[in-house]
Amino acid sequence: MNGSAMVSSLGRRVCRPLFRALMRDRATVFMLHRLDDRANGVHGHSIEFLHQTIQALRREGAVFVPVSTILERWYAGQAGEPEWVAFTVDDGFADQAELARRAFLPLECPVTIFLISDFLDGKLWPWDDQLAYTFRLTKRANASLQLVGETLDIKLESPQDKRNALRVVREHCKSHSNERLYETVRGIAAALEVDLPEAPPPEHRPMSWDEARALEKLGVDFGPHSVSHRILSRLEDETSRHEINQSWMRVRQELTRPVPIFAWPTGRHTDFGPREIDNATHAGLRGSMATDDDYALLDRKLPKADMYRLRRFALPNTVERTLRYASGAERGRQLIPI
Repeated sequence: MNGSAMVSSLGRRVCRPLFRALMRDRATVFMLHRLDDRANGVHGHSIEFLHQTIQALRREGAVFVPVSTILERWYAGQAGEPEWVAFTVDDGFADQAELARRAFLPLECPVTIFLISDFLDGKLWPWDDQLAYTFRLTKRANASLQLVGETLDIKLESPQDKRNALRVVREHCKSHSNERLYETVRGIAAALEVDLPEAPPPEHRPMSWDEARALEKLGVDFGPHSVSHRILSRLEDETSRHEINQSWMRVRQELTRPVPIFAWPTGRHTDFGPREIDNATHAGLRGSMATDDDYALLDRKLPKADMYRLRRFALPNTVERTLRYASGAERGRQLIPI
Protein backbone atom coordinates (compact mmCIF):
# COMPACT_ATOMS: atom_id res chain seq x y z
CA MET A 1 0.00 0.00 0.00
CA ASN A 2 1.47 3.38 -1.00
CA GLY A 3 1.50 6.37 1.36
CA SER A 4 -1.52 8.06 -0.22
CA ALA A 5 -3.67 4.93 -0.07
CA MET A 6 -2.63 4.31 3.52
CA VAL A 7 -3.61 7.84 4.57
CA SER A 8 -7.00 7.46 2.82
CA SER A 9 -7.69 4.19 4.62
CA LEU A 10 -7.05 5.88 7.96
CA GLY A 11 -10.19 7.98 7.46
CA ARG A 12 -12.43 4.92 7.88
CA ARG A 13 -14.58 4.13 10.91
CA VAL A 14 -12.44 1.16 11.91
CA CYS A 15 -9.43 3.44 12.38
CA ARG A 16 -11.17 6.13 14.45
CA PRO A 17 -10.17 4.60 17.81
CA LEU A 18 -6.52 5.01 16.82
CA PHE A 19 -6.88 8.80 16.86
CA ARG A 20 -9.13 9.41 19.87
CA ALA A 21 -6.22 10.36 22.12
CA LEU A 22 -4.74 12.64 19.44
CA MET A 23 -8.10 14.38 18.98
CA ARG A 24 -8.48 15.23 22.64
CA ASP A 25 -9.77 18.81 23.01
CA ARG A 26 -10.03 19.21 19.24
CA ALA A 27 -13.05 19.57 16.98
CA THR A 28 -13.38 19.24 13.22
CA VAL A 29 -15.08 22.28 11.73
CA PHE A 30 -15.43 22.62 7.96
CA MET A 31 -15.93 25.89 6.07
CA LEU A 32 -17.35 26.29 2.58
CA HIS A 33 -18.65 29.18 0.52
CA ARG A 34 -20.39 28.79 -2.82
CA LEU A 35 -22.22 26.43 -5.15
CA ASP A 36 -19.98 25.67 -8.10
CA ASP A 37 -20.88 27.85 -11.12
CA ARG A 38 -17.84 27.90 -13.40
CA ALA A 39 -19.71 29.56 -16.26
CA ASN A 40 -20.01 32.67 -14.09
CA GLY A 41 -16.59 32.41 -12.50
CA VAL A 42 -17.84 31.01 -9.18
CA HIS A 43 -15.79 28.16 -7.76
CA GLY A 44 -17.31 26.00 -5.05
CA HIS A 45 -18.86 22.62 -4.31
CA SER A 46 -21.77 20.87 -5.99
CA ILE A 47 -24.89 19.64 -4.23
CA GLU A 48 -24.01 16.12 -5.36
CA PHE A 49 -20.55 16.33 -3.79
CA LEU A 50 -22.00 17.58 -0.52
CA HIS A 51 -24.52 14.72 -0.45
CA GLN A 52 -21.73 12.20 -1.02
CA THR A 53 -19.52 13.82 1.61
CA ILE A 54 -22.15 14.09 4.34
CA GLN A 55 -23.32 10.52 3.75
CA ALA A 56 -19.74 9.20 3.77
CA LEU A 57 -18.91 11.06 6.98
CA ARG A 58 -21.98 9.62 8.68
CA ARG A 59 -21.17 6.07 7.51
CA GLU A 60 -17.66 6.42 8.90
CA GLY A 61 -18.81 7.48 12.35
CA ALA A 62 -19.02 11.28 12.26
CA VAL A 63 -21.63 12.87 14.53
CA PHE A 64 -22.88 16.20 13.18
CA VAL A 65 -23.37 19.06 15.64
CA PRO A 66 -23.80 22.84 15.30
CA VAL A 67 -20.61 24.79 15.87
CA SER A 68 -22.38 26.48 18.81
CA THR A 69 -22.58 23.11 20.59
CA ILE A 70 -18.81 22.67 20.36
CA LEU A 71 -18.21 26.14 21.79
CA GLU A 72 -20.76 25.87 24.57
CA ARG A 73 -19.26 22.56 25.68
CA TRP A 74 -16.00 24.45 26.34
CA TYR A 75 -17.83 27.13 28.36
CA ALA A 76 -19.46 24.38 30.41
CA GLY A 77 -16.01 23.00 31.26
CA GLN A 78 -16.75 19.72 29.52
CA ALA A 79 -14.84 17.77 26.90
CA GLY A 80 -16.08 17.52 23.33
CA GLU A 81 -16.41 14.27 21.41
CA PRO A 82 -13.77 13.24 18.83
CA GLU A 83 -16.55 12.16 16.44
CA TRP A 84 -18.13 15.63 16.32
CA VAL A 85 -18.10 17.43 12.96
CA ALA A 86 -19.54 20.91 12.30
CA PHE A 87 -20.17 22.74 9.02
CA THR A 88 -20.02 26.51 8.50
CA VAL A 89 -20.71 28.74 5.49
CA ASP A 90 -19.49 32.34 5.18
CA ASP A 91 -21.04 35.44 3.57
CA GLY A 92 -24.79 35.02 2.89
CA PHE A 93 -25.08 34.48 -0.85
CA ALA A 94 -28.38 33.29 -2.33
CA ASP A 95 -26.80 30.03 -3.46
CA GLN A 96 -25.79 29.36 0.15
CA ALA A 97 -29.48 29.28 1.05
CA GLU A 98 -29.80 26.69 -1.70
CA LEU A 99 -26.92 24.73 -0.17
CA ALA A 100 -28.78 24.66 3.13
CA ARG A 101 -32.12 23.67 1.58
CA ARG A 102 -30.84 21.00 -0.81
CA ALA A 103 -27.81 19.53 0.97
CA PHE A 104 -27.77 20.06 4.72
CA LEU A 105 -31.45 20.07 5.71
CA PRO A 106 -32.51 16.94 3.74
CA LEU A 107 -29.65 14.99 5.32
CA GLU A 108 -30.35 16.38 8.82
CA CYS A 109 -26.89 17.87 9.05
CA PRO A 110 -26.60 21.12 11.06
CA VAL A 111 -25.00 24.12 9.40
CA THR A 112 -24.18 27.65 10.54
CA ILE A 113 -24.17 30.51 8.00
CA PHE A 114 -22.31 33.72 8.85
CA LEU A 115 -23.85 36.84 7.26
CA ILE A 116 -22.37 40.09 5.93
CA SER A 117 -25.11 42.42 7.16
CA ASP A 118 -24.80 45.23 4.58
CA PHE A 119 -24.84 42.57 1.85
CA LEU A 120 -28.25 41.31 2.96
CA ASP A 121 -29.36 44.91 3.50
CA GLY A 122 -28.67 45.63 -0.19
CA LYS A 123 -26.00 48.25 0.49
CA LEU A 124 -23.04 46.46 -1.12
CA TRP A 125 -21.74 43.21 -2.50
CA PRO A 126 -18.42 41.82 -1.26
CA TRP A 127 -15.31 43.61 -2.49
CA ASP A 128 -13.43 40.38 -3.24
CA ASP A 129 -16.26 39.17 -5.46
CA GLN A 130 -16.30 42.56 -7.18
CA LEU A 131 -12.63 42.03 -7.95
CA ALA A 132 -13.24 38.53 -9.28
CA TYR A 133 -16.04 39.87 -11.50
CA THR A 134 -13.77 42.65 -12.77
CA PHE A 135 -10.87 40.39 -13.65
CA ARG A 136 -13.13 37.85 -15.35
CA LEU A 137 -14.74 40.44 -17.62
CA THR A 138 -11.84 42.75 -18.46
CA LYS A 139 -10.72 42.82 -22.11
CA ARG A 140 -7.41 44.46 -21.29
CA ALA A 141 -4.25 42.48 -22.10
CA ASN A 142 -2.26 44.29 -19.41
CA ALA A 143 -2.59 47.18 -17.02
CA SER A 144 -0.68 49.32 -14.56
CA LEU A 145 -2.65 49.73 -11.35
CA GLN A 146 -1.97 52.58 -8.94
CA LEU A 147 -2.75 51.13 -5.53
CA VAL A 148 -2.01 52.20 -1.99
CA GLY A 149 1.74 52.17 -1.55
CA GLU A 150 2.56 50.50 -4.86
CA THR A 151 2.19 50.39 -8.63
CA LEU A 152 1.29 46.93 -9.90
CA ASP A 153 2.00 46.02 -13.52
CA ILE A 154 -0.19 43.06 -14.39
CA LYS A 155 -0.56 40.79 -17.40
CA LEU A 156 -4.09 39.77 -18.45
CA GLU A 157 -3.67 37.92 -21.74
CA SER A 158 -4.92 34.49 -20.67
CA PRO A 159 -7.37 33.12 -18.07
CA GLN A 160 -4.39 31.96 -16.02
CA ASP A 161 -2.85 35.44 -16.23
CA LYS A 162 -6.12 36.88 -14.92
CA ARG A 163 -6.23 34.41 -12.03
CA ASN A 164 -2.64 35.21 -11.11
CA ALA A 165 -3.27 38.95 -11.28
CA LEU A 166 -6.46 38.65 -9.21
CA ARG A 167 -4.57 36.77 -6.52
CA VAL A 168 -1.85 39.43 -6.38
CA VAL A 169 -4.33 42.31 -6.24
CA ARG A 170 -6.46 40.63 -3.58
CA GLU A 171 -3.43 40.05 -1.39
CA HIS A 172 -2.37 43.67 -1.83
CA CYS A 173 -5.84 44.84 -0.77
CA LYS A 174 -5.72 42.60 2.31
CA SER A 175 -2.34 43.98 3.32
CA HIS A 176 -3.12 47.70 3.31
CA SER A 177 -5.66 50.02 4.90
CA ASN A 178 -9.22 48.90 4.21
CA GLU A 179 -10.90 52.19 5.14
CA ARG A 180 -11.45 53.12 1.48
CA LEU A 181 -11.36 49.58 0.11
CA TYR A 182 -14.56 49.76 -1.93
CA GLU A 183 -13.37 52.96 -3.59
CA THR A 184 -10.09 51.22 -4.40
CA VAL A 185 -11.96 48.32 -6.01
CA ARG A 186 -14.03 50.68 -8.14
CA GLY A 187 -10.84 52.38 -9.24
CA ILE A 188 -9.38 49.03 -10.28
CA ALA A 189 -12.54 48.22 -12.26
CA ALA A 190 -12.31 51.58 -14.03
CA ALA A 191 -8.63 50.99 -14.87
CA LEU A 192 -9.52 47.59 -16.32
CA GLU A 193 -12.42 49.14 -18.28
CA VAL A 194 -15.14 47.10 -16.58
CA ASP A 195 -18.50 48.60 -15.70
CA LEU A 196 -18.90 47.47 -12.11
CA PRO A 197 -22.62 47.43 -11.20
CA GLU A 198 -23.79 48.92 -7.93
CA ALA A 199 -26.16 45.98 -7.39
CA PRO A 200 -24.70 42.48 -7.54
CA PRO A 201 -25.15 40.50 -10.74
CA PRO A 202 -27.40 37.42 -10.39
CA GLU A 203 -24.56 35.02 -9.61
CA HIS A 204 -23.48 37.22 -6.69
CA ARG A 205 -26.82 38.21 -5.21
CA PRO A 206 -27.42 37.76 -1.46
CA MET A 207 -30.08 35.69 0.21
CA SER A 208 -32.82 37.86 1.68
CA TRP A 209 -33.58 38.26 5.35
CA ASP A 210 -36.89 36.51 4.62
CA GLU A 211 -34.96 33.52 3.24
CA ALA A 212 -32.73 33.53 6.31
CA ARG A 213 -35.77 33.59 8.62
CA ALA A 214 -37.36 30.70 6.74
CA LEU A 215 -34.17 28.65 7.02
CA GLU A 216 -33.82 29.53 10.70
CA LYS A 217 -37.27 28.05 11.34
CA LEU A 218 -36.04 24.82 9.70
CA GLY A 219 -33.02 24.62 11.98
CA VAL A 220 -30.24 26.52 10.21
CA ASP A 221 -28.09 28.69 12.51
CA PHE A 222 -26.92 32.19 11.60
CA GLY A 223 -24.22 34.45 13.01
CA PRO A 224 -22.53 37.77 12.11
CA HIS A 225 -19.71 38.09 9.58
CA SER A 226 -19.12 41.88 9.70
CA VAL A 227 -20.92 44.77 8.03
CA SER A 228 -18.83 45.08 4.86
CA HIS A 229 -16.37 42.14 4.77
CA ARG A 230 -13.39 44.45 5.09
CA ILE A 231 -10.33 43.19 6.99
CA LEU A 232 -10.88 44.33 10.57
CA SER A 233 -7.20 44.59 11.50
CA ARG A 234 -6.76 47.00 8.56
CA LEU A 235 -9.40 49.44 9.82
CA GLU A 236 -9.33 52.34 12.26
CA ASP A 237 -10.43 51.64 15.84
CA GLU A 238 -13.98 52.94 15.54
CA THR A 239 -14.58 51.36 12.13
CA SER A 240 -13.34 47.98 13.29
CA ARG A 241 -15.57 48.14 16.36
CA HIS A 242 -18.57 49.19 14.25
CA GLU A 243 -18.09 46.21 11.90
CA ILE A 244 -18.56 43.84 14.83
CA ASN A 245 -21.25 45.67 16.79
CA GLN A 246 -23.44 46.63 13.84
CA SER A 247 -23.37 43.22 12.16
CA TRP A 248 -24.28 41.50 15.44
CA MET A 249 -27.06 44.04 16.02
CA ARG A 250 -28.50 43.49 12.53
CA VAL A 251 -28.68 39.69 12.76
CA ARG A 252 -30.36 40.05 16.17
CA GLN A 253 -32.86 42.52 14.71
CA GLU A 254 -33.75 40.30 11.76
CA LEU A 255 -33.55 36.78 13.21
CA THR A 256 -35.05 35.02 16.20
CA ARG A 257 -32.13 33.01 17.58
CA PRO A 258 -28.80 34.05 16.00
CA VAL A 259 -25.76 32.41 17.55
CA PRO A 260 -23.30 34.72 19.39
CA ILE A 261 -20.38 33.58 17.27
CA PHE A 262 -18.54 35.85 14.82
CA ALA A 263 -16.66 34.82 11.68
CA TRP A 264 -13.66 37.05 10.94
CA PRO A 265 -13.61 38.37 7.32
CA THR A 266 -11.06 36.29 5.38
CA GLY A 267 -10.09 34.98 8.81
CA ARG A 268 -6.31 34.59 8.68
CA HIS A 269 -4.43 35.15 11.94
CA THR A 270 -3.22 38.51 10.58
CA ASP A 271 -6.79 39.69 9.86
CA PHE A 272 -7.77 40.19 13.50
CA GLY A 273 -5.98 40.71 16.78
CA PRO A 274 -6.39 41.55 20.48
CA ARG A 275 -8.31 44.73 19.62
CA GLU A 276 -10.91 42.79 17.61
CA ILE A 277 -11.16 40.02 20.20
CA ASP A 278 -11.74 42.62 22.91
CA ASN A 279 -14.44 44.29 20.79
CA ALA A 280 -16.15 40.96 20.10
CA THR A 281 -16.11 40.12 23.80
CA HIS A 282 -17.65 43.46 24.76
CA ALA A 283 -20.31 43.03 22.07
CA GLY A 284 -21.50 39.89 23.86
CA LEU A 285 -20.14 37.40 21.34
CA ARG A 286 -18.92 34.15 22.90
CA GLY A 287 -16.48 33.06 20.21
CA SER A 288 -15.19 33.65 16.70
CA MET A 289 -14.13 31.52 13.76
CA ALA A 290 -10.85 31.93 11.88
CA THR A 291 -9.89 30.26 8.60
CA ASP A 292 -6.34 28.96 9.13
CA ASP A 293 -6.61 25.27 8.20
CA ASP A 294 -6.53 23.21 11.38
CA TYR A 295 -8.68 21.66 14.07
CA ALA A 296 -10.48 23.95 16.49
CA LEU A 297 -8.51 23.69 19.74
CA LEU A 298 -10.82 23.58 22.77
CA ASP A 299 -8.51 22.73 25.64
CA ARG A 300 -10.38 23.67 28.82
CA LYS A 301 -7.18 25.18 30.23
CA LEU A 302 -6.99 27.73 27.41
CA PRO A 303 -7.82 31.38 28.13
CA LYS A 304 -11.19 32.66 26.95
CA ALA A 305 -9.49 34.74 24.23
CA ASP A 306 -8.60 31.52 22.40
CA MET A 307 -12.30 30.89 21.79
CA TYR A 308 -12.12 33.85 19.40
CA ARG A 309 -9.41 32.14 17.30
CA LEU A 310 -11.15 28.85 16.54
CA ARG A 311 -9.78 27.34 13.36
CA ARG A 312 -11.58 25.60 10.53
CA PHE A 313 -10.66 23.46 7.56
CA ALA A 314 -11.67 24.63 4.11
CA LEU A 315 -13.90 21.78 2.94
CA PRO A 316 -11.73 19.64 0.63
CA ASN A 317 -12.69 18.74 -2.93
CA THR A 318 -12.51 14.98 -2.33
CA VAL A 319 -14.49 12.74 0.00
CA GLU A 320 -11.34 10.82 0.99
CA ARG A 321 -9.52 13.90 2.20
CA THR A 322 -12.60 15.08 4.12
CA LEU A 323 -12.79 11.72 5.88
CA ARG A 324 -9.12 11.98 6.77
CA TYR A 325 -9.69 15.29 8.54
CA ALA A 326 -12.86 14.22 10.33
CA SER A 327 -11.47 10.89 11.55
CA GLY A 328 -8.46 12.50 13.22
CA ALA A 329 -6.07 10.94 10.72
CA GLU A 330 -4.98 14.42 9.69
CA ARG A 331 -3.99 15.09 13.30
CA GLY A 332 -1.79 12.00 13.18
CA ARG A 333 -0.34 13.23 9.90
CA GLN A 334 0.45 16.60 11.51
CA LEU A 335 2.46 14.84 14.20
CA ILE A 336 4.02 12.14 12.02
CA PRO A 337 4.07 13.31 8.35
CA ILE A 338 3.45 10.49 5.88
